[in-house]
Amino acid sequence: LTPRLFWDNVDHLLEPGLRPEECRHRVAEIVAASAEPKQLRGKIHPDFINLLTGHTTEPTAIGSTGLHLCSLECLSKPGSRLFDLVVDCGSPMADTRVLQPALTGSHWLRLVVDLDDRRGLEKVLGVALQAIGDALRLGGQVCVACDTGTNVSAAVAAAALAGLFQGPGYTYCNPADPGSCEETAKPVTKATLRHALLFATSFLPCAAVDRALMKQLNRFFCSPSAYATTRVEKTDVG
Repeated sequence: LTPRLFWDNVDHLLEPGLRPEECRHRVAEIVAASAEPKQLRGKIHPDFINLLTGHTTEPTAIGSTGLHLCSLECLSKPGSRLFDLVVDCGSPMADTRVLQPALTGSHWLRLVVDLDDRRGLEKVLGVALQAIGDALRLGGQVCVACDTGTNVSAAVAAAALAGLFQGPGYTYCNPADPGSCEETAKPVTKATLRHALLFATSFLPCAAVDRALMKQLNRFFCSPSAYATTRVEKTDVG
C-alpha cells in the first residue's frame, strides 16, 4: 500500500469501528485494484523521473483537492492542460511571460519569491492563499508552479492544505457552504504544516521543501505580526 493509495482511500480505511481483519481485506482489495496494467510494465514512471532529476515533468494532482504541482518548464510543453489559476512562484530572475501564451484562458498570478530573502515567501503567501481560496470556492483547478515544481510550490501547497482544508482526507472548507466546514476552525500549527507537507509529498515524492521555507510557513501562521509587504503581479492570460 503506497502513501498515495492510502490517502486516496483514507476514509475507507479509517472507517470508525472497522475491525483489523476487515481493514486488511480492504487494503488487499485496494492494492489489487490498482495493479499496473501490462502495457505499462517496464516503462519508466514519471514519479521515478522526478526523483532522479529533482524536477516535475508533468502537473501532479494532490489527490482530489483541486491543487496541482509542477515546474514552470513543464507548463510550456505543447498540449499542457489548462488550469483556472496558475500560481507562479518562480524566482525573481525567471521570465515566465514566454510561458503564458501556452496557457491562454488561464488566470496567471505571478509572485516574486526570492529565496535569498529570509521572508521572500512569507511576503506573498497571503496573496497566494487568497487567490487559491477564491479559485477553489468556484470549483476551479489550481496549479502551483516554481522553478523545479518541488520546493517553493510544495511549500505554498502545504500552506493551502493546512489553511484551507480540513480533516485527515483534506476536504476543502468552502465559506459559501457552511456545511463543508467544521463549527470551530482549528488553528494551524507546526504539526499541521508537517502533516500537510507529508500529504502533498505522498503524491509527489520528489517534493523537498527546504528548512528556510518551513520556517517562513511557521512564522506566517503562528506570528501574524511578522507579515511583510506583498509584491505581486497579476495577469489574465488570453
